[in-house]
Parts: sequence; C-alpha cells; structure tokens
Amino acid sequence: MAITKTVAIAAPPAQDWVSLRHARPGDVAAIQIIYQEVYRGTYTYQEYTDAGYLHKDMTGGHSGWYVVEDTTRGKEIAGCVSATIDGVHGRAYSRGMMFSSCSDENTNNPVPKVIIREVIREIVKVPCPYCGLFVENTVSVCPGCHGNLR
Repeated sequence: MAITKTVAIAAPPAQDWVSLRHARPGDVAAIQIIYQEVYRGTYTYQEYTDAGYLHKDMTGGHSGWYVVEDTTRGKEIAGCVSATIDGVHGRAYSRGMMFSSCSDENTNNPVPKVIIREVIREIVKVPCPYCGLFVENTVSVCPGCHGNLR
C-alpha cells in the first residue's frame, strides 16, 4: 500500500535551473530546514529533523542522500531526496523529494507553483516456505514454485 502526500511548491519557470548531487554532511542544516518548511512539524518520522540522525543516516552507508541545488541562486540547496535498502529485512524505502519554498528576491514576486507528489512505500519480502524464494508479502502464490502462501 502506498501512502501519498501532494504538496504545492514554488519552482522557477526557467529550464535547467537545478543540479543534483550527492549530499554531504555539511548539507544537514539545509535538509533540516527543507523538512521543516515542507512539513511544518507534521512529517511522520521526526528523526529527519534531527541533525545527529541525518548525519548518521547520510554517512552510515545504508542510505543514498541527494540535494537539489538552485543554480539561479548560487547553488543554494532547494530540495533533497533519499532512499535506503534494508537487506536484513528485505525492505526498500524511498523518502520522496522535497523542495523548499522560493520567491524571486529581486522583485519580491512569488515564483509560480508546481505540484510535487511524494510517494512513501515500504516493500516487504518474506521467504517462501516451500522454495525459499523471497517474495513480496502481498502475493498469495509464489512465482517460483507456485506454492500457496495464504
């Protein structure tokens, strides 16, 4: 089951206004601000607003963190995205993409809004009791041996 949240954000209309790069530990404060601006304290996993947790998650080797830099603002961090794989439990997590709000500081005009849809999904795989193949826990028949999983 996918849990979704649709958020209206601001984005400059020009093409090629961003670049994507691997996040660095020095980006933690900017990522915290993005989570605070986008969710205003309502994000289910509050640890993503904690600098220590973000630093450990970013440098621990189990998660991939990326930041979106706004090239029209001197490479200011405008967004972030992350994903992790839990090989022990056979799960993969995508944390969506978040963008901070922005406006044209020179004219004080808000930038046109676009819609970003974040999809948070957990995939759980369990071993088939008959053949051992890891299958999603939502299937009723193993695709490997056709054993009944319900």
